[in-house]
Formats: sequence, structure tokens, C-alpha cells
Amino acid sequence: MKQELEAIITDLDGSLFTSDKRVNPRDLETIRRLKAKGIRVYLCTGRHFTNFHQEAAQVGLEYPVLANNGAHLYDFAAGTSLWEERIPPQTCRALVDFFRQREMPFVIYGARQVFVAGPPDDHAWRFYREYFQRCLPQYRYPVGGI
Repeated sequence: MKQELEAIITDLDGSLFTSDKRVNPRDLETIRRLKAKGIRVYLCTGRHFTNFHQEAAQVGLEYPVLANNGAHLYDFAAGTSLWEERIPPQTCRALVDFFRQREMPFVIYGARQVFVAGPPDDHAWRFYREYFQRCLPQYRYPVGGI
């Protein structure tokens, strides 16, 4: 009998991750059983790949991950982007000017770094510093100012 299910795709926050950003052991066991049957498990999220690398590693990262609300297909196993939709530089400059004029915080994700606007004691700075401090060294990405 031919297996009809070839793959599943799951979101992270509010779906696969618990409120403490871990995968429920029962879900991990289900994923293990699916993989044992040859069913691929794909992750899809609105987050940038730097913001869930460690958590997603709990599931196993054999397949590319769709991140940034669908704007980035990232292959953790190879450490490369397979496809991404970038905002043109002139649009980025206009957005930076817009946010700065209004003194609004913002974050820009680079290929392998997170850039935060605002003073170092700002909420976004604290969030990223604390987040990456909790991560194992192999899952930490540098945080810099804009």
C-alpha cells in the first residue's frame, strides 16, 4: 500500500512550541515516528532564522525552513540561504529614516547578524542579548547597532 502522506509543515509559535519555546515531548515523539516512516517535517515561521535556530534544532533540521513570513528559505544543514526576498536598499534607507524620524524602535536582520536601532538599554537590545545568552554557543548570532 502506497503511503499518501509525504510531508507535514508546522508553524512554531502557538503550534509546535510551548509557551517556554520548547517542543512538547509528545510532539517530539510524533515527529520521530513520522520521520521513521519517511515523512518529511518542515518548519515554517514568521521569525528570522536567527531567532529560532536553537529551538528548531530540537525537531531536527534535515530540510530547509521557510522563515520571515515566507520571505526566506534557509537550509540550516548547509548554513545557506536557498532563496530570499530582500527589501531593496533604497526602501531600507527610507524605512530607517521613517522610523528614526518618529523615534520608533526597529530591527534589521542581516545574513548572519541582527542589527538593532536605539539605545543599548532599549527593549529590543535587551531581548536579543538575553535571548542569545540563553542559546548554546553554536546558536548565537552577533547583535549590533544600526
